[in-house]
Amino acid sequence: MTVKCSELMTRAPDHCSPTATVQQIGAIMKGRDVGIIPVVDGDKLVGMVTDRDLAINVLGNAAATDQTLIGEIMSTPPISCWEDEDVAVAVELMRLHQIKRVLVVNEYATLVGLISLADIADRLQDPELSRRLIHEISKPGDCSNESTTN
Repeated sequence: MTVKCSELMTRAPDHCSPTATVQQIGAIMKGRDVGIIPVVDGDKLVGMVTDRDLAINVLGNAAATDQTLIGEIMSTPPISCWEDEDVAVAVELMRLHQIKRVLVVNEYATLVGLISLADIADRLQDPELSRRLIHEISKPGDCSNESTTN
């Protein structure tokens, strides 16, 4: 059975512009209890910022949270898949990049959703796939974009 990314994703996730401040996004993450915020410029997905990005790039550098813009610290390129792709593509991206979330875009590269490891575990109800994916994401490795490891 083929499952499309659009069938599993959380639709219309919170997002921000590159000109939002770290302080604003930190407050959104805290209030919504999320660890990732996609970054959209106009209607195009341009990056993502994670709680790890904030910790390393802001707190680790003692940057001013009310003056540092998300565009300065966001992870690029954002790890994403197409909404009409098989969910196996999202799983492979998670495995390759050792991340827990993949952004989902439509044919115009507009953000339409987000697939998390929890979405895969909850909705596919495949304990073996979940176990393997958690193992692959968790093992030490050499990631090409360390700031996207979240």
